[in-house]
Amino acid sequence: MAGRELKPVGCQPGTATLGILAGLLLAAAAPTAPRAAGLTADPYEPNDSWSQATALQNATPLEAWIAPDGDHDWYTFQQVRSGQVEVNLGSLPADYDLYLAWRNPQTQQLDGIPYQNQSGTIPERFTRYLQSTGTYYLRVYAAAGVYDELDSYLLTATWPGSLPPPENTLAAGMALGASGTQATVAVVLANDSIVKALLADLRFDPAVAAFAGGQAVGRAAQMSFAAVLQTGDRVRLILYHPGAEHLTAADGAVANLTFTLVGAAGSQCALTPCEVMLADLDAQALPVKTVAGALEVIDGARAPNLRVFALRNPGRPRTLQLFAASDQALAAPPVVTAGGQGITMSSVDGAENLYLGFFHAAQDADSVSIRATGTNGTSAGAAQATVIF
Repeated sequence: MAGRELKPVGCQPGTATLGILAGLLLAAAAPTAPRAAGLTADPYEPNDSWSQATALQNATPLEAWIAPDGDHDWYTFQQVRSGQVEVNLGSLPADYDLYLAWRNPQTQQLDGIPYQNQSGTIPERFTRYLQSTGTYYLRVYAAAGVYDELDSYLLTATWPGSLPPPENTLAAGMALGASGTQATVAVVLANDSIVKALLADLRFDPAVAAFAGGQAVGRAAQMSFAAVLQTGDRVRLILYHPGAEHLTAADGAVANLTFTLVGAAGSQCALTPCEVMLADLDAQALPVKTVAGALEVIDGARAPNLRVFALRNPGRPRTLQLFAASDQALAAPPVVTAGGQGITMSSVDGAENLYLGFFHAAQDADSVSIRATGTNGTSAGAAQATVIF
């Protein structure tokens, strides 16, 4: 019998149509008979059960054989964060199939992940965003009587690598109102890091608004708070825990800042966080990015004027925080849809008619259309926005 010839494993297997199929039942691997003399040894054997699974190298192809009859090859990898997983099984000498499962930490059993296997020697290609972290297992197998002593398959698996650096975002909200009235904007902190203290200057246009005051709210309500006008166009916001407490990883409003609108109807200004510093438990600076908000002076005699905007949660780009703001009190929370789906909106600041809701977009969505309507008596207002991924 001729010996095996090793394949160039740098080649990438071809692609195939991905479908959905109920998870396969785990089959007990039968003992395998010795391989024929003179053949190149399979370096990953024995791996005939998930307890013997060979650890895969991320994005590194390997070559192995299904032989003799009844051979099952098991592999494993660790996923430390949610993300896209891609498995390619190609260069098939026969109709080999692929099974993927996640080890459930509660039951310590394997939960199969639905996948439609291809027929014949069409390469298998699994691509999907997997939310659960932990241990995953792959099984390459074939039906009884299907194997090849001489010809191998190529397997490559790619999964999210180590955790990215923490991402923290400080965002100012939006507010509308007639000249002479007050408008309150929420300052929102979305943090993946543990935060002990926050310092930020927020710049505005004094021809449009004058700073009136502020307060800590939400999960920062117990923090020491100060909001002081530094110059004519800046407010300095300081939040910190004097004891051992801290803000855990989460997102939401941490302060409300109130401005008196002094400009004429139609005037507006950005509310821009600058000179921002976050500190951890060791008083070390944390990375942070900022998102500007806005203040606008409107004509108080007209129908409700609505604004909608969205923030992406750090590390969760498909989860959106949806904000809707009105320049007038509404008869009920605004009716908001995202991608045609109704969103439950909750009041963030009743005095300023600011509402917040959450939307989880599909992983394959390219964009999401957001629409809002609100009424006050018989008058109605509407707004819309589009988020591009």
